[in-house]
This record gives sequence, structure tokens and C-alpha cells, in this order.
Amino acid sequence: MRKILLKILDKIIEKLESIRFKYVNEIRENLAYSSLSPIDYGDENGHYSQALLWALKNRKKEDIKNIALTGSYGSGKSSILKTFQKNYKGNDLKFLNISLATFKEEKPEFDEKGKEIKVDKTELLRLIETSVLEQIFYHEEDNKIPDSRFKKIKSYSVKKLIFISFGYLMFLLAIYNYFYPYFIQGIFKDIAISNKVCDVIHYSGILIIALGIFFIIFKSVRIISAVTINKLKIQNAEIGVGENLQKSILNHHIDEILYFFSIRPYNVIIIEDLDRFRETEIFTKLREVNLLLNNSEKTKRKEIVFVYAVRDDMFTDKERTKFFDFIIPVIPVINSSNSSEILLKKKKEFKYKLSDNLIEDISFFIDDMRLLHNISNEFYLYSKKLNETLNQDKLFAIITYKNIYPNDFMKLSYNEGDLYTVFNSKANFIKNSVSEIDGEIERYKDQVKEYESIFISNIKDFRLLYIVRIIESLPGFKSFNINNEVLSVDDVTEDNSFEYLKTNNYTYNQVTFDTYYGRQNSRELSSTAQFAKIEKLVDQSKSYSAKEKEIRDIKNGKITSLKNKIQELEKQKQGTRNSKIAELLISNQLPEIELSENLNKNLITILLRNGYIAEDYIDYISLFHEESITRSDYQFHISIKNAIKRPFDYKLSKIDKLLLKINPLDFQTEYILNYDILDYSLSHSDKYDSQLESIFNKLKDESKISIEFIKGYFETSQKLNEFIKMLCDKWSNMWGFIESNPDFSEDLKDSIFKSIIEYGDVKAIFDISKQS
Repeated sequence: MRKILLKILDKIIEKLESIRFKYVNEIRENLAYSSLSPIDYGDENGHYSQALLWALKNRKKEDIKNIALTGSYGSGKSSILKTFQKNYKGNDLKFLNISLATFKEEKPEFDEKGKEIKVDKTELLRLIETSVLEQIFYHEEDNKIPDSRFKKIKSYSVKKLIFISFGYLMFLLAIYNYFYPYFIQGIFKDIAISNKVCDVIHYSGILIIALGIFFIIFKSVRIISAVTINKLKIQNAEIGVGENLQKSILNHHIDEILYFFSIRPYNVIIIEDLDRFRETEIFTKLREVNLLLNNSEKTKRKEIVFVYAVRDDMFTDKERTKFFDFIIPVIPVINSSNSSEILLKKKKEFKYKLSDNLIEDISFFIDDMRLLHNISNEFYLYSKKLNETLNQDKLFAIITYKNIYPNDFMKLSYNEGDLYTVFNSKANFIKNSVSEIDGEIERYKDQVKEYESIFISNIKDFRLLYIVRIIESLPGFKSFNINNEVLSVDDVTEDNSFEYLKTNNYTYNQVTFDTYYGRQNSRELSSTAQFAKIEKLVDQSKSYSAKEKEIRDIKNGKITSLKNKIQELEKQKQGTRNSKIAELLISNQLPEIELSENLNKNLITILLRNGYIAEDYIDYISLFHEESITRSDYQFHISIKNAIKRPFDYKLSKIDKLLLKINPLDFQTEYILNYDILDYSLSHSDKYDSQLESIFNKLKDESKISIEFIKGYFETSQKLNEFIKMLCDKWSNMWGFIESNPDFSEDLKDSIFKSIIEYGDVKAIFDISKQS
């Protein structure tokens, strides 16, 4: 009793729950989802329905047997037909719908040379015709077309099986009792049965036998009529009776089609999606079938009409007018010019956090209602499910790209595809640009070293080097004669006088000692010292003018100027590294984007130039994948295992899950160095204490790669305070190394110094000061 009561209570609770769920659903907020199926209110003004109704009502008078609704893909043809069927209230039109939407569309394929591979047209037509035939006959139950040779799997209910089994049993018992009249009486021999009852049993058995034989004959007639004899073989002789000729499927089974339409009420056959196969010959076949149906004595009274929904571009020139007797052109409900209005309405109704600029920019490329609805559905779902801090414009843009180019979107996760190639071209551009800047920096550094190697900073002292070399080449030299004026060595160092030396336009006074008379003689001689030779004696690689210019440059602050240029180039290099693809496209710095023919270059450019799809795209595409880590994360993990160095700014997505997979020993290697990993670890330092310990032990080793990472991270990090604080704690020689390292620009040294003072612990600063 208790169990029965519990079952009753469970049933009541279940019923109450279903009622509650129904009412809760009714008061739930209006959800921003739209069906992608054709709607039954797609003919707002009824003009298409009126045209279709006129054609159907006047099909006999105007001899209209084939009607076409033509329009572009997504123009609403299916919705118009569905609306017409729903709104038609008469009994004279019976609709049969055939759709090939589930049948594989035949798209052109190309070989390696770009030549189109021709498909087997005969086989394609055979498959299409088979599909049409199947949809006609599988639309009805067997008992409604009992004489059809197309048989389907039958399913019997338990009650029907019991009833049939009981009928067979009664038939067998009746036959047995007929030949052995006392069989039934023998079963009930212990019960007194009157003669009248025996007569009833006897005649009832005869009636059952008669009904059974009638049923067998009835069934046999249909079975025999359905049998087709193809060949009769007697020993070696062979007679062909029903040979299967090479006919089309529809023509081969035309008797079945005539039979179907003769006993079923359908007289309007609606055929959709037939244009996707780009084969006009199938329309010829169906036109022939329609003609046979309307000429047959069995079906011509129905005046059967075929209604097709086809694309405008299905037929060329005047070709379509020979296939159809009446054509209704359908104006698209949505196109690139009005899709923005629909999106703006959705934004207002469902409070989408999208900018109007995005909608205006992107809607131009959405010209199909199904596409628009699906983009809107996916955006609404993800915007509700995911973190609201995500940029909604970027989310909508990546979902739009996913819907328009699903294959290329999927390739993004594998670092492949056209869009990835665009981002990769940016990386190559930056790499080449940084390389050029580095080359320029090296040239400036070489100049600084060269200037710093010059130990003479005074022009007069510098000129004395040349004057001494001149005097060495002049035997008995006493003084210079320039413009009939005797000048000392100091006088000749002046600008005007030294010019005479450079042009060899001077004489000199020579002093000789006469040993015979014991006196000095003086005479004026022309110089034999050529200044060009003197230049080679002082410096074989540079002329006097070049070296004088260097000294003047030093005096005018050339070294400081060069160092400033190096600092500017370092800033430019960092700016180049941090350049966004949108900025590079706007400034026309990137080379022209090259995409596959099936991608719209204008759409990609708009998405990239406006930053709707940017370098952080990985944060958005990872939302569409449920695996623990993304493909990009996986590749980084494999790189660590294989000791392959990735760029420090390599983008990672699911860092928390990735860190769980990395071996603790790998945190001690250079291959772990990644800005995203360090940012995430510093943000959760309590959880990743040991990993941070290993990373900073690596960074303090003063190796080239560690220094490059520190420089890059300092200039780009959002976690600078935590980074500097921990680096000071771990690296006591930090400032001593940085201050003496020429790879750090003066501005960067100043910034790091200020950061040490601002973020470092007092004890750490004290330890650093001992070594610097």
C-alpha cells in the first residue's frame, strides 16, 4: 500500500513540475534567438501569394504546368511558399513538398593546374532523380499506396500483432476442425455441448475459412501484380521479358509515379533546392514527367502543377522561359544595403553592446537572412555565457567571420589559413623592420666607439700632428714662409695659415751649418712635402678633412647626438614591436594583403583596419573550443619539450590549464620565457610561487636571452611593480650589471633605476647598492 501511495505522489509531483515549467517559460525574458527555417509570414503584402494564386487558379485556362519563383539565395522564396500554403483555405489545392536541401551540393572541383574536374553528369542526374522519387513515395504510408512496388519497412504495434496472430490461429483451427469435425467437441468433452452450439461452431469455422481464403487471394493478386520477370532461362536458352533499359530513373518508374498521383490527392508539387546542382537537364526531365501526368487519362483531371524555387542565376539568357510557364521574381527581404537596419533593430530590442560603426561597417557583407540570424544567435549566446569584460565588437566580428568563412576560422586554431597568414605577415614585417633598426643602431654605436677612440679633442693640437710630419720631411727646417711672412709652428695651426699647408702653397726657411767657416747659413726653399702624402703618414684610412670633421663633431656634441639617436631608435624599435596591425594598415606600412579567391579582401581589410579583429583574436577563438588547452597552447607546450625557442610575445590562451601540464623542471629553462606566462604567474603569485622562483633564477643569470627578455618585459609589462620587486629580491647585481651594459639605452637605464627605487624592498635595494 505504501509503495502504491509513493508512486501516486511521484506522478502528482511530476505533473506539477511540468505545469510549473510551462508557466515559468511563459514569463521568462524575451530571448534574442531567431529560427533559421523558412517562416510562414514571409509575404507581408501578399503580392507574391496573389501572383501564385492567379497562376494556380488559371492553370487550365492559361496552360500553366510549371511555375518558378526566382530570386537570389536567401531572398525568401521558401518563406513565400510556406506562407502561401498556410494561408490558403481552399480544398482544391493539395500540396506535396519536395526539398533536396539534405542532398550534397555539387561544387566545382579543380586539379593541381587549376583546371575544373568534370563530374559524371549521368551519375549526378541519377542520384538527383532517385532522391526526388524517394521523397514522393516516402511521403505516404504503405496502406495509402498499397499497389506500389516500392516497399518500406513496416512496423506493427503489439495490439496489431496479437490481432493478426489470433486471426491466423482461428483460420488454422477452422481448417482443422473442418476436416476433423469432432476436434472442438473433443477439447470440451467434459462439458455438455448441444447440437445447436456444434452447428454454430461448424458454420463459423466455414465462414472463417472463406474469409481467410478471400484474404489470401486478395493479397496474392497484389503480390503477383508487383512481380516483374526480367529473364526466363530454360537450359541454355534465355528470353528477356522486362530488360532494364538505360533510361532515367524517373522515366523508368513513370508507371509508379502515375499510380501515386492517381490515388493520392496532390496536384501542386513544390520542389526546392534543385538549383544547387547547377544541372538544367533535371528540369527537362521533370517537365517531361509533368507533361505525362497531365496527358494521362488517370491523372489529367487533376491539372497537376510543379512549382520550383530557383536562383536567378540558374539559367542563362532566355533559357529559363523555355522551362517554365509562369515566373514570379522574388525581391530579397535582406541585402547588403538594409541588413544594417535589421541589426540595429536587434541591437535596440535586445540591448546588444555593439557600436553603430561596427554594424554599419560589417553589415554590408551580410546579405542573407539566415546568415544574419545565425550570427545574431551565436553572438547572443556567447555574450550571455562569457565574461562581459570581453570587447563585444570584437566578439561580434569574430563570430561574423566564423559564419562567413568557417573553414578559415577553424584553421586559425592551427595557426593556418588566410587570416593567420595576414597576422604572420605583420610578424615578418616587424621582424624585418626591427632588424633594419638594429642595423642602424649598430652603425651609430660604431660611430660612437670611433669618436670615443679619438684622444685629441682640440683642432690646433690635431693640426700639430700633420705639421710635425711636414717638418720631419723638410731637412734643416727653421720656419714657414707664407705670403712673404715668417710664421712659427704655433702660427701655422691657425685656420688661414693651415690652408696654405693643405694646398702646398708655402716655402720654408732652411738652416745649414758651414763647418769650414764655422757659421750658420739660412736660405728659403720650396717645400718638397706633399700634403696628400702627409695625410697617409698620419692615417692611411682617413683624410685630414674627415678627421677634422670628427673632432669638430665631438666638440659640437656629436657623441651625445648619436646616443640620442640610438635612444630614439630603441624607442622606435619598441614602438614597432608593439605596433598593432590596424595601425600598420592605416599607415600603409604593411605590404598588400594577399588572400584566397574565395575570401573577400574588402571585408578582411575592414575588420583588421578598424581593430574588430586584432592581435588578441586568440582570446576570442579559444571561446569556441572546449578542449583543456588551445592548439596554440599545445604547440607552445611541445616547443618546451623539444627545446624550441618561441618569441617572448607568443600568444597563449588557457594559461592556467597549460601551467598544469608543464614539468616543474622546465621552468628553469629559457624556453619557458613568455610574457603571458609571467603576467599570469605574477597575478597569481600565491599559487605559482615555485614556478616564479625558477623563472627569476633563470632571469638573474645575466645571459643574453635573459637580458633580452627583461628589456622587452620592462617595456611592455602591465605587472611592472611585481616584476621589479621580485627581480630586485633575486638579483643583487641587478643595477651593477644594467648600469655597465651598453645594450641598455640611457632612457631605459633611467626608467629601471626609478623603478628599483619605487618598487624594490628597502633590504633588496641595500643589497643591490653593495655591488654597484
